[in-house]
Amino acid sequence: MLPLSLSRTAIDKTPIVRGGSRLQRACRARRACGFTLVELLVVIAIIGTLVGLLLPAVQAARESARRSKCVNNMKQLGLGFLNYHEARGKFPGANLGNTQWTCGPISLGPLVMVLPYIEEVALYTKFDLSKNFSEEPNRTAAGGQTPPAPLICPSYNQKLYGSAYHYCTGGGFTSGVTCYLGVRGTADDTVKANRGVFGYEWTTAQNPATTRVKDITDGTSKTFMYGEFRPDSQIVVGQSTTLDPDSRWSPWSLGYAVGGGSTKHMLYQPNQVAGFTHYNQWANHSFSSQHVGGVHMVRADASGAFVTDNIDITVWRNLATISGGEIDTNF
Repeated sequence: MLPLSLSRTAIDKTPIVRGGSRLQRACRARRACGFTLVELLVVIAIIGTLVGLLLPAVQAARESARRSKCVNNMKQLGLGFLNYHEARGKFPGANLGNTQWTCGPISLGPLVMVLPYIEEVALYTKFDLSKNFSEEPNRTAAGGQTPPAPLICPSYNQKLYGSAYHYCTGGGFTSGVTCYLGVRGTADDTVKANRGVFGYEWTTAQNPATTRVKDITDGTSKTFMYGEFRPDSQIVVGQSTTLDPDSRWSPWSLGYAVGGGSTKHMLYQPNQVAGFTHYNQWANHSFSSQHVGGVHMVRADASGAFVTDNIDITVWRNLATISGGEIDTNF
């Protein structure tokens, strides 16, 4: 055992660190306490990588939600048309029956007629069904305002209204657009077997065919009634893939067989460039959307479906007709 004096001497020579926590004492042992620049850059890089990995997942989730809302919009339209049929004994026509050729009187279309059945009664009462779509009060009712929400796909991010039907109205007529148009049939709807739910009987005027559920002998679950259409995607061979927003021909209140009217043929697969070179054949434009890989369609029984761009063309056209007698409608 050491002498008491020696023990005290040893103790006196022991370094003493006064005050502070263990971390603070450790910091004092270093030249500096904190992140170096390299460490900070590494942390930032890791955070950036994580954000980069998460962002596509977030965007995919948002698009999935928009797709769900879009198909719900179309189902709501489908139910609206079925309720119209229940009340009137038939589906509304592609127009009100007084539409002429070459920019004569152009009547209102089926989306106006279905308004009371999709909870848009207040808007419906603003229209005068005896007037043309570009006359007052119909011009004001459809023009210069955001279209009813059920008529717009949530993924569509272009202008919701523009100057409609320049050629026929002389310009200056602003109308809301729609992302949903009726199925007219296949290209040659002079033949009854080729007609869709919103087909035409071709005469000197654009007379819409009368369609009832019992006329859909192919089956309501095997016949498309309405589909998605991008108002800014009037695509033809040799032309730009989009048009100026103020040249769009898809006024939502319109009832017209040619141009960018209320109906489209299912002649080309979804999102395909049409095989013609003139805008007057806009009724033949493909159904289209901003969803990657295809379009939403609603059947005559109000059920929805997502149809891919590469659907077999024969099956696609079979789904367009109400009484074509086609067998192959699986996709």
